[in-house]
Amino acid sequence: MKILLSNNTSINSINDITFGLYSKNSLNETFRRLAILIYGQELYYPRPNQIIAYKNFKKGYLNQIDKILFFKYEKLKENFKNEIKNSSLIFFEEYEKIDKQKIERNYKMGKTILF
Repeated sequence: MKILLSNNTSINSINDITFGLYSKNSLNETFRRLAILIYGQELYYPRPNQIIAYKNFKKGYLNQIDKILFFKYEKLKENFKNEIKNSSLIFFEEYEKIDKQKIERNYKMGKTILF
């Protein structure tokens, strides 16, 4: 479907209006974006520098993903399950990277991080 906007800009699909380039992102890219969003907006999620709380959060999250895939989506193909598990790990890698960068910036600025 081709849509013509008032400023004579054409758009090839309705998805481009609502999602833009995000609609073409892989699951891994989506999970990276989610980590950035959660780190910046959801302050009640434990940060990696909060070692005990974060370790339990991460372990619980990954265990829950395994349970959901095993019990609820047992018929899902193994490669899709692996992609979901891998994307979950990428979420945590990105989340930890953001936290590390924040700690390094704060250290350079002379700020103290409370654990």
